[in-house]
Amino acid sequence: MKKLILLFLALCLTSGIINAQNLESYELGLNPTKMKWRQIKTDRVQVIFPESLANSAQRVANLIHFLADSNNISLGQTSGRVSIILQNQTTVPNGFVSLIPFRSEFFMTPPQFNFSGSTNWQDLLTIHEYRHVQQFKNSRVGLTKLASILFGQNGWAFMSGTALPRWYYEGDAVATETALTSSGRGRTPEFDMEYR
Repeated sequence: MKKLILLFLALCLTSGIINAQNLESYELGLNPTKMKWRQIKTDRVQVIFPESLANSAQRVANLIHFLADSNNISLGQTSGRVSIILQNQTTVPNGFVSLIPFRSEFFMTPPQFNFSGSTNWQDLLTIHEYRHVQQFKNSRVGLTKLASILFGQNGWAFMSGTALPRWYYEGDAVATETALTSSGRGRTPEFDMEYR
């Protein structure tokens, strides 16, 4: 009986290992382990990217430098390095900025429908998401700065979330992408159709 139980446990363990090895990484939302990663690191940005996105990464880094130098009057002068991770293993055209840990991720697959007009998708995404970076960097003043000193990035995220509403963050970023490009969502009639 003891041997039968050991055999049963061994089969269960082996079955679990085989199933774990058969899982494809994209089903879990992860990148394949064989993917080679590179980085571009400057005083303003660290762009982390798969080898296949080298040209896009350079374009993102150049645009970040331009935006950091020329588009900070309305928010403030606070700057610093941000890590941006370029993802190409997804079909979702989007991006985000997170404060815990402080980073941004760009999903580089362009949208199926062309809401961005004639503007390059990567440029539009970079302008929009970097505006969020600027918003968060410049929100670290007063009580928010104190909370971030005492509680780290968790305190920073909590105070930033309570100090400014989400509609401000998104509205300002959409206004910026519209102002700095020849298209953007602010120029698309269907974007504000519900309000009319």
